[in-house]
Amino acid sequence: MIKSLTAFFAAVLCLTFTVSCPVFADEVVKQIICNGYKTTLTYDTDKFFSGTFSVKDNEGTVVFYDDGFYSSCYFDTLADIDGNGISELIAGLSTGASPYLWSELFVIDLSGDSMKIFSVTNGELKYSPEGGAYISSTVRLSPAYLGALYKYPVVIRYGRMYVPVDDELVKYSKGMDIDESYYQEAILNYENEIDECLNRQDYLTLFEAYLITSAFSGRRGFAEEFLRKTYKCDDVQDALIEARQYSDSVIGTLMKEDFVYRKD
Repeated sequence: MIKSLTAFFAAVLCLTFTVSCPVFADEVVKQIICNGYKTTLTYDTDKFFSGTFSVKDNEGTVVFYDDGFYSSCYFDTLADIDGNGISELIAGLSTGASPYLWSELFVIDLSGDSMKIFSVTNGELKYSPEGGAYISSTVRLSPAYLGALYKYPVVIRYGRMYVPVDDELVKYSKGMDIDESYYQEAILNYENEIDECLNRQDYLTLFEAYLITSAFSGRRGFAEEFLRKTYKCDDVQDALIEARQYSDSVIGTLMKEDFVYRKD
């Protein structure tokens, strides 16, 4: 869920400054003032999940507050993700030592009458070849030792954050940094080290991760053909159907996600 140091005029005046408290040397306090809102981030460098995150409006009223959900702030910047000429505040928060959830990227939209806060798990700010900004999210599948993961793009338009589809997806899929050799090598290494058919579900998970990422990069057909040619167990057709169904289920769920931050 949020760090770097940026201050510039975009369509709104934004100031960023960091204050370290000498009494509590391990505590870091960072404040970002933008478009009448003051965002304050505080965390203890010696403690996991000690971070607090608050936003006040220009009258000093707290309009957002949450705590105990992140361990450090590693990135912040201003970027016009929605293309309306006004920059959003982008902040990355490290969550700690989890192989599944290592960060949360916050996007704070300050352009409207009311502030909107979105969050993307394990998100990274990216730019498409055409120059448009978007977010790439990474999901690691269980068990983590397999190294199976997939990536998908997220955009913000008209005050809404979502996973793009159809022609809009094609635009951003060009910038998805899918490394097909990563998936292919992971599968081959698994076959060399473990009896893949006795551990079929873990084995199939690697192919499923490949199918999901390839769908978002416009190359799902290549991943399916790789499964047909490479899958070593006798149930290759059943495995392809199962991988397709899982991939479709994940993609369908992501397409319905609105990414609005909700405090647990």
